Amino acid sequence: MRRRALVPRIPRRSTLAAGVLALVLASGLAPLSPAIPASAGTAETMEASIVRWINDARARNGLGSLRADARLTALAGDRAAMLASNDQLSHTAAGCLSCQLSDRGIGWDLFGENLASNTYPWGDQAARIVFESWRDSPPHWDILMNPRLDTIGVGVALRATNGVTYASAILIDAPRTIAATPRPKPAPTPRPTPRPTPRPTPAPTLRPTPAPTPEPDPAFVTFSRIRPILL
Repeated sequence: MRRRALVPRIPRRSTLAAGVLALVLASGLAPLSPAIPASAGTAETMEASIVRWINDARARNGLGSLRADARLTALAGDRAAMLASNDQLSHTAAGCLSCQLSDRGIGWDLFGENLASNTYPWGDQAARIVFESWRDSPPHWDILMNPRLDTIGVGVALRATNGVTYASAILIDAPRTIAATPRPKPAPTPRPTPRPTPRPTPAPTLRPTPAPTPEPDPAFVTFSRIRPILL
């Protein structure tokens, strides 16, 4: 299967729309607000909320939920931090995404990324505007609602000097791994049953036949029965 990346595209018939979209995503549809300390909310809570809102929307559209992946979340957080460091909203400024996926051992058949920034107070408000800016932009929303994409990582970062929140959402179609057919275990080799060692049959003990008691000689007997003759 050919692997490819999804990038939000604006219709070519309006070059102004592309500029407007970039401005909307960067400003969060609101005037600039003063910087808010990062302690006003946590990145982990904001990221989890954005994923939940995306999955709620997918459920309403009859789509399966996206599985949050720790490696994608870490990568999205790093890319958001890179944008905040440069104070620039650009896929290019965040670096080569396909290269970063490969470097981290994350396989994919298809991937897409949405970026956004706004100056709403850090925390739930900024997270909500990130989600709504993607929801209100058809090219970005198409990526979030793509039925082929099944895994997501969302990262947010705050540029403290101006209070701008940057966000990245990376979605992939994780490659399917075909389970290897288990090899049948070879039947155990039967051990030959040892033949019993024949015990020698003891030779029968010959009992001596008792000698018969000799019977008296009949002549003697006859003789003994004769009365002696007296002379």
